[in-house]
Amino acid sequence: MKARDDGQVTVIDGLQLSQETIRPANQNSETSPLACIRNSKLDLQSLLVHITTRLSKSGCDNSPVTLIIDDVSVLISLGLSVNTVLDFIHYCQVWFCGKNGCVVLLVHDDKDTLDESNQQLHTLMLHRSTHSIECHPLPTGYSKDVHGQINIMRRELDDGRPNRNASRQFHYKITDKTMRLFAVGTSSAVL
Repeated sequence: MKARDDGQVTVIDGLQLSQETIRPANQNSETSPLACIRNSKLDLQSLLVHITTRLSKSGCDNSPVTLIIDDVSVLISLGLSVNTVLDFIHYCQVWFCGKNGCVVLLVHDDKDTLDESNQQLHTLMLHRSTHSIECHPLPTGYSKDVHGQINIMRRELDDGRPNRNASRQFHYKITDKTMRLFAVGTSSAVL
């Protein structure tokens, strides 16, 4: 990955961090960034310290940084409470947004499962986010020219309620290395 080699991207492997914490041979599990997996009295603030320390070592202290968490729902699956995860996200937002950065999260919305914690996290994150992007399959079923639809919603900053005028919907098609977005009804199959 060229961006990683050039120092533009710093990757922190959460799976490796969780394995280091869970392994019984690890004597320093209380100082691990994910120590709260073993000790429910701890929070995820140590994970934020780990992330910011890694960023400091990579030399991007004074530049805007985007934190991308590939799947925050995994933290719920590891047994952490929704409140612990929300506190961590709040810490991240305060730290990164205070440095002209932003936080991008993937949260699953599996309505067909009975996992109330993930549904609660998804609802709370929609409420707290300034932008949300939701991907859905086509309601009409499979199409070889259109793979699904994306809904993009922007929230107004003054009152936090959804701005219906800022909600947009697109269709998309995924190819080998790209994704094509187009307005609803403008697919080559429709025209």
